Amino acid sequence: ILYTNDEYDLYSYKLSTPYDISSATYTGNRLDFEDNSVDGFGFNKDGTKLFEAGDRFSSWELNEAYNITTATSTGAKIYEFPGRYIEFNKDGTKLYATDYDKNIRTYELNNPYSLEKNFQAKERFDPESDYARGLEFNKNGTKLFDIGTGEEIHSYTLNEPYNLTTASYTGNQITTQGSRSKGIVFNENGTKMYEIN
Repeated sequence: ILYTNDEYDLYSYKLSTPYDISSATYTGNRLDFEDNSVDGFGFNKDGTKLFEAGDRFSSWELNEAYNITTATSTGAKIYEFPGRYIEFNKDGTKLYATDYDKNIRTYELNNPYSLEKNFQAKERFDPESDYARGLEFNKNGTKLFDIGTGEEIHSYTLNEPYNLTTASYTGNQITTQGSRSKGIVFNENGTKMYEIN
């Protein structure tokens, strides 16, 4: 488990029972993010790259998978807009980010999980949420979920996996438990959903 706080540090925990947070113990490991305003973070598929999203996007390389003590900044940063929450497609060739204008932006990456300094958003998707804070895909990219300031989670179906231009709103929504929820995550088979408040 990794966790950020208002000082924009990343903390790591070890779980003796997989996915059971009651078994978590703090490892003592902490990473100071580069940005002064971090809203979200994410890893690539094998845990060797870490990304932070805030006033800019930045990336780190990890010599040991998911071990933040081995993280080194790549120096790659994107300053186009203040980013918020990020997600990748299955092979890391597309980056999705919510922004402060309510949109979800799609970026195409020349190399998987590699940030280019001066690239532009290819597409902008306007979700149902009043002010999109977080997003999540299902395992194969045929479903998208977003959460916003209306404290509701909305779902969409995608005719083409990970292609937001093919997204259509299902009409399904639920009200969040928290009053300032910022993100959602599913377990591997989609039978459990976690809400970040």
